[in-house]
Amino acid sequence: MYRVLSCLATEHDYWLVALAAVVCVSTALTTFMTYSVATTSRGLRRTSWSILTGVSAGTGIWATHFVAMLAYDGGFPTEFDLNPTLASLLIAVALAAAGFMLAGRGGQWWPRAGGVVIGLAIGTMHYVGMTALKAPGTLEWDASLVVASWIFGIAVACAALHVFHRKQGLAAIVSAAAFLALAICSMHFTSMGAVSILPDPTVDFQASTLDRPLLAMMTAAITFVVLLSAATAVVIQRANIR
Repeated sequence: MYRVLSCLATEHDYWLVALAAVVCVSTALTTFMTYSVATTSRGLRRTSWSILTGVSAGTGIWATHFVAMLAYDGGFPTEFDLNPTLASLLIAVALAAAGFMLAGRGGQWWPRAGGVVIGLAIGTMHYVGMTALKAPGTLEWDASLVVASWIFGIAVACAALHVFHRKQGLAAIVSAAAFLALAICSMHFTSMGAVSILPDPTVDFQASTLDRPLLAMMTAAITFVVLLSAATAVVIQRANIR
């Protein structure tokens, strides 16, 4: 745990961590706003809303990770490969959508099963995304913290779905969103505490010239457009119901 706290305190740009936190909270709230419509729908309509929930969740989970990675400073210059970065986004969206479709079936066990899949979405996205990280060295992992990061992500995501289906209205949305945000953050920073960069002069590396704060703000801005679109769809749907 000390390693995780030390990583957060000394190896991150606080401003970009704050931006990642805003993206994370916005994602969690929008996700469960959208999911609340899915759970009151049936048939193809429920499937469509569950997919939209997955798009919101997956995009936001990925953006939180990417902005937080841009905030990371392990003492070495870094860059990111495009293909694993995009693959991690697609994985996050696909698994999150599958998780919310399972959870939306209701009952006692389906929400828990959906929570497991959503936890897997968070973890798989993160570790695939980590393969995009390039530095003048090699990555070394603390196995115990890697295992802990998976446990945190899956367990807390399950709690988010469990709480949502136990409560009603705004209380369900806010409570579940808090757990989802915690799942994303606990998984990410525990896994970042698990990694160390060992210098290796034989690694072929060329530092990126991209403006990291600007890239982080652009990523957050695009994500907010996606989240705002989903939230607008929810507002329109509820207005039509009334």
